Amino acid sequence: MPLIDPPSPASKSSSGDYIGSLDALRGIAALMVAILHFKLFLLTDLDFGWFDNIVVNGYLWVDFFFILSGFVLTHVYRDSFTNGIGAKPYRAFVGARLARIYPLHVATLALLATMELGKLAVMLMLNHPMEQPPFSGRNVVDAIFTNLLLIHSWNLHEGVTWNVPSWSISAEWAVYLICPMLLALLARCSWIAKLALAAACVAATCVTIIGHPDGLLTITYDLGVLRCLFGFVIGMLLNDAYRLGQVPAVLRWNWAFLAAMGAALVPMAFDLYDVAAIPGFAATVLTAAVNRDAVNRMLTSSLLTRIGALSYSIYLCHWVVLQAANQAWKLIYREPLGESFSSGQSVIALVVLMAGTLGLASAMSRMVEMPGRRWLRARLCGHEVMPEKHVSRFAVPGIR
Repeated sequence: MPLIDPPSPASKSSSGDYIGSLDALRGIAALMVAILHFKLFLLTDLDFGWFDNIVVNGYLWVDFFFILSGFVLTHVYRDSFTNGIGAKPYRAFVGARLARIYPLHVATLALLATMELGKLAVMLMLNHPMEQPPFSGRNVVDAIFTNLLLIHSWNLHEGVTWNVPSWSISAEWAVYLICPMLLALLARCSWIAKLALAAACVAATCVTIIGHPDGLLTITYDLGVLRCLFGFVIGMLLNDAYRLGQVPAVLRWNWAFLAAMGAALVPMAFDLYDVAAIPGFAATVLTAAVNRDAVNRMLTSSLLTRIGALSYSIYLCHWVVLQAANQAWKLIYREPLGESFSSGQSVIALVVLMAGTLGLASAMSRMVEMPGRRWLRARLCGHEVMPEKHVSRFAVPGIR
């Protein structure tokens, strides 16, 4: 019995064109976000040497997810809405997307709420002092309801809440609601209009960054929906070029993928403007999609395909592992995890935390994500047949 359900193609359209290389990229991005959070919130003294800036700027991988999401969902669903938006196809689309993201989101939220109840029990029964009282800070009670409604990154709170990475899931949910309209609009746009739209998305991202207090693309609970929308539309336009065969042959070469990855990583490595990484991310998605040589063989290897299949679970479960490990350490040693660690101990801790994340992600994918998705899909979509029956785990941060 496999650890998870065998992944069905994550980016297969109704025409049967499956792009398996995108699964691995999703998984790698989810791992980078997990490493970032473990370093920022626990293992602050962990130094990755020349790679450190890439890790610290790892929040930009969420923008990669948004671009990939727009690419994949356009690849899968464009034909469903080319001629307009019917009530039944729209309902089936929204139901399928909710079924994809909701079960694991609710499950991880429940685990975090259970931890808060555990903190409350320890405080009351053992008179144990708490640096942060239960159900305070990010984990306030009223935010449970906005999380359940998937609206917690719609500028309703003063910061991220509960499962921190899930802000991007809330942002994607907002974009999902208008995605069929975007697909119908895209089918009617000229290429000049599409190029203008791509330029407008990059410009709007720049403006959003300029208006942000720290000048970075760390936009989450406030304007996270706009951040998602800009990346999503860029991904849609990329897929349009891919489907119409308007991708230069040179982008199919192996070195083109390496150059695209370099274009994304160099701004991160040298602390350049965040928006400078966006073209590199877009090029990475496109070159990976069109490559049929060594890069494709590497990205479709069994190991990377497996990690890609777990990407959504990794993305949401790593915060649960982070919180559980930190609270347990505080209870035993009366100090935050990693506070007094040496460099070597921090490395060991990171390995243990990543192993715990992969273990929990595998279990949650098998026991919650996949069966929950099938159960909820059957009830929300009924017998409507949508192309997403071919889509496994994509697209959201971390996921589809």
